[in-house]
Amino acid sequence: MSRIQAVLSAGAITGIVLLAIIFINLRDKVSITWNGSESTAETVSDPAYVEALQGRQEQLNQAANAMTGRQEEFQVQLDAANQTRADLEKAIADQKAQNAADVQTIEELGPQIAAANAALGPLQSSAAALQQQEASYAAQIEAANARILDLRNQVTAITGQ
Repeated sequence: MSRIQAVLSAGAITGIVLLAIIFINLRDKVSITWNGSESTAETVSDPAYVEALQGRQEQLNQAANAMTGRQEEFQVQLDAANQTRADLEKAIADQKAQNAADVQTIEELGPQIAAANAALGPLQSSAAALQQQEASYAAQIEAANARILDLRNQVTAITGQ
């Protein structure tokens, strides 16, 4: 519901309530009798009744003032909600723009990523070959160390030291 519709609805409801109250008060104040095609209206001028009507009018004025105060509170709340909605719509638009920029960046980096992946294949093969060579060298070093230890043992046995 838009703000204008809400204000018009509140005004219409207030008007209907006031008309109903006026009608009820007039009905009590004026008695109308129908005699065929003639009607007569009689006004009550009882001071107690007039005072009661004035008291009722004061209550209605207070109720109308309270309704106006509530309407102003609701308007403040409605304005705050509309501001929040506007802020959220702006945040969504900003996020959509950022997402579009991110997608564009990803699309621009796509060929570079593909080239890097293509270059990675030969590097992985070279790394595997180097690891095999390293394992072979480690085995040869281990064999050489075992041979050196064996030769030391033989020298020690011959020399007796």
